[in-house]
Amino acid sequence: MKLCLAIVLAALCGCAPTMQTIHFGSDPPGARIYWGNGANEDFAQPKGFLVETPFDWTVELNGDHSFKAHGALVYSIFVPPAIVFEARPPAEATNLFVQRTVFHGGSIATGADKAPERIFFDLHQATNIVHAAR
Repeated sequence: MKLCLAIVLAALCGCAPTMQTIHFGSDPPGARIYWGNGANEDFAQPKGFLVETPFDWTVELNGDHSFKAHGALVYSIFVPPAIVFEARPPAEATNLFVQRTVFHGGSIATGADKAPERIFFDLHQATNIVHAAR
């Protein structure tokens, strides 16, 4: 009985949520950062406004240091949910591009992307989506 209790407690401690501060930056500063999650990249619409860069955001993570996908519908146990951050140029800026960074949650086939300490958006680049390194 004591062994079972020890195993359950060890499992729960390994899955406990943790808090992490992520620094957001952009070139040029002042990008408006939005975030969202969904069943996959196509359904993850960044609708929640965070703030303008630069800033630090403290967020609750899963025990494996991946983002929590609160409210994301599960498309399939093989398709991980997606967490998307989008940087939109300041309203008065010209010749700048919207940037997206995508982090995937875990699935039965893949592990989850870890939350980084920094997220940086270069709005001068014409590329649209930057995937998190696995």
